[in-house]
Amino acid sequence: MAPDDDEDVAVYVPAGPLTLPPELILHILALAPVTDGIRLLLTCRSLSLHLSDPSESLWIAYCARYDLRSVAHFPSRSFRTVYAGLLHPYAWLLGAWANDAPFRGNVLHFRLDLGSTHEPGGIVGEVWCFPRPGDDPDDSDDDDDDFDLSHPEPPLLQRVLKIAFSDPCDEDATPCTENSKATMYCHLPDLELSHPCRLHIRRAPPQPRTLQFPIRTPAGATLTYPIQHPAFPPHASSPWIDHSRPLPPSLASVPTSDYDDDALLSFSIACPSSVCTPYHQPPALTLLPESARYYPLSSTPHPSGDPRSPDTLSGLWLGAYGPHGTELLHLSHSPDGVLSAHKIVGDQNVPRGVETWSAYLASGPLAPPVRIPDHPELDDDRCAVYEGSGRVSITGFLDQEDYLPAYIAIRDADTIDVWWGPLGMMSRCVRFKGQFREKK
Repeated sequence: MAPDDDEDVAVYVPAGPLTLPPELILHILALAPVTDGIRLLLTCRSLSLHLSDPSESLWIAYCARYDLRSVAHFPSRSFRTVYAGLLHPYAWLLGAWANDAPFRGNVLHFRLDLGSTHEPGGIVGEVWCFPRPGDDPDDSDDDDDDFDLSHPEPPLLQRVLKIAFSDPCDEDATPCTENSKATMYCHLPDLELSHPCRLHIRRAPPQPRTLQFPIRTPAGATLTYPIQHPAFPPHASSPWIDHSRPLPPSLASVPTSDYDDDALLSFSIACPSSVCTPYHQPPALTLLPESARYYPLSSTPHPSGDPRSPDTLSGLWLGAYGPHGTELLHLSHSPDGVLSAHKIVGDQNVPRGVETWSAYLASGPLAPPVRIPDHPELDDDRCAVYEGSGRVSITGFLDQEDYLPAYIAIRDADTIDVWWGPLGMMSRCVRFKGQFREKK
């Protein structure tokens, strides 16, 4: 039976985004993943108007996720331009990355530079330069004599890259338009050098390198000797790998099932100039077959606490390695009670990626007093000394299984001393808390 004309009829109207107040829609989108929010806005014409809203409230919210709240030092760029052209394609780089360059390796850290009156903003890439005796050409021989070979020093930051909307060294660069995209530049301010470079992204298992190592014969001839350099990282589950890093947009939409279980995110820098190469690949004893690949480095400092707790000791440390200078270590512990130190930055004897020393915590500390020549302070009851082992090698890491007995002395949650028994050498390790040296 048809209803009378005067009778009220309830009509069901499906609820959807269009029924919500615009302010609530923007609030929801500001909290949702950016790609999901933009896809929703593109579903209909009325919602897509929020993308070009003159107030830019949505783009301001997206930029605020990276603590970017002003575009004053991004000349002629809107919040939308900065987000779409800089943050969306490149923000996944933010943080520290360790590379697999032979022997020494390297660390590159990206940070968002908000800019200043002297320089436009962008994303800056800086390498961690670890001090070694004789590195500074301005140092005299007397300065090298004063270099403490048994104590580590914090690294120096050296800018090598900048992702920006214009050439960092071009003061006459024209302002960009709204559809502009940022470009990656090799940028060495000390040399007033900058030029575009390319970023190659890969997601694949880490592989060892086969290197051609030069050998000098007694007759003076030089022969090449192939060696299998350790993979870096050794495996996808290496404790120093930061698996929480977001994927770049080019890989985010690829199903995880398309990759091997041990596939890792990495990138390399393709640069046309040989001037920039040493900053990414420190000089080694061998020809480099390909560009070094960077892997995400977990650099969050662990809070100091009970120094006898393995969890407290885990994380990044600086270690002193005599004439090789300061090197970067990552400490981790295994379920069977072994504390291991792996090199993130190594040297031509024991390279990056290799375990440098280990302590047998499960056996408990040695009963005091522990007699170590010239180090009576290790008799202190507050210092826990454990038996362990240290790895040594001749130049080139040719005898890869040479271990020495060692004592590992845990002084406190931020200081560890390593006594390399037969070598008669004591070296110190200190927790890395993000401290850097000031540039001269």
